[in-house]
Amino acid sequence: MSSHGLTPLRMLTPQKDWPTRLGSELLGRTAVESTVGDVLRWGSYDDSGLADSTTPGGCAPWSQLVNGRVPDFPAAQRDLPVLQQALAHAPADSHILVSTHVPDIAEEWMVVVHRGRAIAAQGYCIHQPVGSRNIISVFDGAAFTEDNIEHAMQLAEAGAKRLDIDSVVINIAFRSDSRALVLEALPTWCTPLYAYPAQATGQLLQAIADCSLPDEFNAAEASAGGDETDSQVFQPDSWMKRCYASRFAN
Repeated sequence: MSSHGLTPLRMLTPQKDWPTRLGSELLGRTAVESTVGDVLRWGSYDDSGLADSTTPGGCAPWSQLVNGRVPDFPAAQRDLPVLQQALAHAPADSHILVSTHVPDIAEEWMVVVHRGRAIAAQGYCIHQPVGSRNIISVFDGAAFTEDNIEHAMQLAEAGAKRLDIDSVVINIAFRSDSRALVLEALPTWCTPLYAYPAQATGQLLQAIADCSLPDEFNAAEASAGGDETDSQVFQPDSWMKRCYASRFAN
């Protein structure tokens, strides 16, 4: 929109420090959010604040952009030298999420929470065998444990409440022992339509429309002492801006 001389939309998004806000109780693992500049100064994962830098079996932590995606840095498990090499030419102020590995994920669910209530929930993929990276998605006809839906919705609502956000998609993982945890908090407006029932799909589309924030939202946040770290207005990561700049150039 900027490239056409129009005012950009202001879109609701989880705060950059959403892992810290959720805490280990909901995450089910240790996770930290840091800038590229700080990551490049770590001598070991102990410097990151991760309570346990590897899980039993020596699995490396996962790392990804907190707020967006770039082709050169997909979510992946990386030991620290590999992570630092991958970030060597990234903008120093890009925000990176590093989290310890969860070894025995069986199912993943996507739950849309809007105005405090789960309005849509659907299994996203199953891991076969449990804990493997071989997945079967809902689009491949994966069969999910129907008893998980209520637990997924309750956990997602708890996550949205902890984040104090009006609309969010929560990615829920179920482990082989049926314990559940939050994998990710995502903007409602940039997640795919899964196999939700018709009514839930309609509610999701309305929730997406509601994620476009009026100018008054910025003014209210500024008066409350908000800054970029606390902001619920989407700001593309500086790495995304650099990666996709030519696409949106005048």
